[in-house]
Amino acid sequence: MKWAVVAPPGSTWESDLVSVLRDLFEHDVVRAYEPDAIRGTDCVALCGDEAWCGAFASQAIAAGTLGRAVVEHAAAGGLTLATGAGFGAACSLGLLPGRLVANEPAGFVGRMVALRVEGVANAWAERAMVGDVWRMPVRTATGRYVAEDSELDRLERDGLVLLRYVDNPNGSSRDIAAVMGPRRNVLGIAVHPENVVDASLVEVQWPGLDSGRLFFESISDWVEDGAHRGSIESQR
Repeated sequence: MKWAVVAPPGSTWESDLVSVLRDLFEHDVVRAYEPDAIRGTDCVALCGDEAWCGAFASQAIAAGTLGRAVVEHAAAGGLTLATGAGFGAACSLGLLPGRLVANEPAGFVGRMVALRVEGVANAWAERAMVGDVWRMPVRTATGRYVAEDSELDRLERDGLVLLRYVDNPNGSSRDIAAVMGPRRNVLGIAVHPENVVDASLVEVQWPGLDSGRLFFESISDWVEDGAHRGSIESQR
């Protein structure tokens, strides 16, 4: 599987995600700094801090930019993962409804949270069952997901809520922690699955499970299954 990681160069977000994907899963990973870098990739991952993600989203209005390339990748049906503040950028880019705003009550939240899986007919939770509880860390002061009631109703009706907080840490509307776009190929997730992949590290750093491994294995399975289906179809 081939990934393009779009993040501030040399940042913790970039190094954590690249390390997990390349070293633990042995995937092909490109650090994407130019538009051409995401060409031919199976999944684009967008992450970074709020300031960087905001600037990234604002420059995407111009043709030939990395931001526009991410939008075009998603519009073509390519898997697009937006974690942490990247979730907010995906909303600003028009890839997802709603937006991320300051936590309520205000303040930084940095802890492990429990998340209930709401849907599994997608690339992001194929290895889970509805009702499973995943545990992943949230680390932000602006992670509260909000949207108009009509938009929230549509997300609920169309089964586009992937994860809900069991104990809402930031006031997100309807306890939403992760939502998908209408084609389910774009996911915004307010937490950090890359930090709960190695069970031995989780036991030391967080009192939780290796939920991140299930998450990334779901994506890999989805891509591999799709390639297998395509190979079969091409031989008919």
